[in-house]
Amino acid sequence: VTGHRTAGIVVGDVRGTVVADVALLANGLYGLDARGAAGLTVRNARVTDHGIAGIAVRDCVTCGARIEGGRFEDNAAGIIAVAANGILVRGANLHANAVGIVLRDVDGAHVVGNTLMNNDAADVWVAALGDGPEPPTGAGISISGGRGNVIASNRISGHTYNVASTGPAPSLEHRVIGNTVGEATHADLGWDGLGVGVCYRGN
Repeated sequence: VTGHRTAGIVVGDVRGTVVADVALLANGLYGLDARGAAGLTVRNARVTDHGIAGIAVRDCVTCGARIEGGRFEDNAAGIIAVAANGILVRGANLHANAVGIVLRDVDGAHVVGNTLMNNDAADVWVAALGDGPEPPTGAGISISGGRGNVIASNRISGHTYNVASTGPAPSLEHRVIGNTVGEATHADLGWDGLGVGVCYRGN
């Protein structure tokens, strides 16, 4: 799927959509743009060259989206979740995006067993966002606000911050555990101190 101006695939307010073994290349802002899509599964996608995100999942209070496997390269962000609770990202490879994974105002996400390397690319197109603050470029995983997100057993290397928890909303009860992190420019693990109950263990 290639050559679309806004998104290669758009998923609206439907349940149980499965997108598998698809290649999404240079579709303007998004490879896949899902809004209000409960029970979405994206499996083994190859997603390259999008100005906001390879995959965006938004506005889904009881979301339960699953992104399993796949390769994400040369996007502004590999994966963005905004107000999309219960999302799972597992077994994905994110490389050479401007930022790897962004969780903004998300509760109960699990980001587990992924490989994130060198998502600090300065030469990819980053479009201006119209629905919220732009994510910090250079982060492997960026968390803003939300509650109870789990970042575990990932390999994360070569970013400005490998995992960053920042405002403006406070971070509540996130767990960053058992990750292999290294070669960050500023810090492997960063938190601006806003919020309570954030746990870093065994990294």
